[in-house]
Amino acid sequence: MEDVERLVKELKKYGAEEKYSEETDRELERIVQKLLSLGEAAVPGLIEVMEDDESFGAIHAMEALGKIGDERAIAPLVDLLENPDIGGSAGDALLGFGPACVPDVIRDMEHRIAHPVEDDGGFILLTTYHLRTIGDIRCDRSVEFLNGLLDEYMSEMPRETFDPSKLDWKYRNVDFFQILDAMVKQQDERAIPHIENARDAFPPEYVDHKICQVAIDRIRSGENEGYLPMEALEMAVPTEAIMDAFRTALDWGDSPGDTVGEPGEEDWQAENAEDYEDVYQFKVSLEDIKPPIWRRIQVPGSYTFCDLHSVIQDAMGWDDDHMHVFEIRDPSVGVVVRIGMSSEYPGGLVEDLPGRKTAIAEYFSPENSMAKYEYNFGDSWKHKVKLEKILPREENLQYPRCVAGKRACPPEDCGGVWGYINLLEIINDPQHEEHEEMLEWVGEDFDPEDFSPDEVFFVDPYGG
Repeated sequence: MEDVERLVKELKKYGAEEKYSEETDRELERIVQKLLSLGEAAVPGLIEVMEDDESFGAIHAMEALGKIGDERAIAPLVDLLENPDIGGSAGDALLGFGPACVPDVIRDMEHRIAHPVEDDGGFILLTTYHLRTIGDIRCDRSVEFLNGLLDEYMSEMPRETFDPSKLDWKYRNVDFFQILDAMVKQQDERAIPHIENARDAFPPEYVDHKICQVAIDRIRSGENEGYLPMEALEMAVPTEAIMDAFRTALDWGDSPGDTVGEPGEEDWQAENAEDYEDVYQFKVSLEDIKPPIWRRIQVPGSYTFCDLHSVIQDAMGWDDDHMHVFEIRDPSVGVVVRIGMSSEYPGGLVEDLPGRKTAIAEYFSPENSMAKYEYNFGDSWKHKVKLEKILPREENLQYPRCVAGKRACPPEDCGGVWGYINLLEIINDPQHEEHEEMLEWVGEDFDPEDFSPDEVFFVDPYGG
């Protein structure tokens, strides 16, 4: 007992005022491993640490509680699912309890549905992590709840066009597309009739109808890729439409390629393009692909995340036709944040930090060197972004620049990793019935092994 109290005290000392570093993370992990070795005796102390949601130790405590699996931790973890900062970590920990935690998660979500809340009159999705957790834990109770929830949601939805943020509606904290996404994660065909009923309530041209059909197809095919809420947003407001809206509103030139980065960035570029001394070198690697597809890039230290996004697009060979998001640990608080397009974009619904206003130097450092970058939420291309080193700027070089890399970028909209693997099998098999069709689609000169950093072109690079 004395060991538990001492270790909990050590864990608590890493409060929000501490500056995060990878060394801090290792020390926290060391303490947690000792607490894990004590098993159930450590549970009350870990719960106490977890409930201080501003400390670095909270997330580590959650992870430990999920591994120990003592059901005393379920209710406190469920209570944190609505916390926007650590709700995702609470959900991850609950996965360790499996079906045992599902009734508690459902009860908490049902309470929120019965007592919806507003955020300054707006639409606040407080059940995101409830649905994610229920979706990830495959069991009959999850399936029954989700099927019933979708039926009730549809039966109480007004038939006329409405704005849920302005309607006294009990499902104002629940997202339709998140329900569907959770049902797809269950991969249970009992959901299909319920989704079909929801689909048929909307005209075929509605995004709601189309996303319902996507959900049905994924359950039938056994695929569980992508994230339906983001795919719905992109379907409703394609990236090019977003760019068109900004060109009109901000009096851009004729082409989004006139500038590097996202709209509204021109003033920032003009003031800061030359104002940097450091160069950040990154290695960007596609996940789940063998042999590896990767690029080594060097960018000005004054870049924002939207600038980094644009460079990754050009270096990899993507067309920037879809939405994206970065995930990186915030060194000031020690929790993972999302940096992307944010609600500042027309039609934007994601509460991400705005990439065009967030500097890479605020997040990347030798102690905080890793990030994830996802592009095209339908195909779900996930990249590892690693800061390899920070170099002094060389005046005779032009930045950004690509200095190395291997293998060609997959074609856009080929179906993600598995779609690309299937595509390669088809074009390499002249006897395949789809060989000619796929070869025509991808182009006869496509070579998956071909890449040269010298051929990478960056649109309007900063610096000289």
